Amino acid sequence: APARLADKWSIESIADGREAFARHEWGRAATLLAEAEAPDDLVLLGEALLWSNQHEQSFRVKERAYQAYLRAGDARSAGFVAVLLTVHNAVRLDMAVASGWLAKAQNLLNSEPTCREHGYLSLVLALIKERAGDWDGVLEMAGDMRELGRQHGDADLEALGLVFEGLV
Repeated sequence: APARLADKWSIESIADGREAFARHEWGRAATLLAEAEAPDDLVLLGEALLWSNQHEQSFRVKERAYQAYLRAGDARSAGFVAVLLTVHNAVRLDMAVASGWLAKAQNLLNSEPTCREHGYLSLVLALIKERAGDWDGVLEMAGDMRELGRQHGDADLEALGLVFEGLV
């Protein structure tokens, strides 16, 4: 019986953690999701840790989510987490690690049909092209983001595409 109570508390804690995440209560979400094992919940935990300024823990949790998605055969979600880890490592100027995650993201997503996650890969590629001064490339990636955002109902991705189009 005590094990069932602990399991019930864990399930409720995870559900409460998801709700706290939705309310942007990052510290509370991180605490409640700390025992998460499902890859979707690990991504939420990783983001909550990131927004709670616990970057190292965030990266480790996202790497666990990446591995869990791979084990589950979900290349699309693993690719999306690889995109997130690309951005996070690039922001820290750890370009060697960021390049490794980018290669993983590209390998995983290039084998998938066109999807929303490709739009986030386009975001990373737009940033790289911007840095290189390849404005035609930036404009192409921006169009991809905007269109994939529209097709998949992702307003953030669509807005990012518009922002990059405006930048060009």
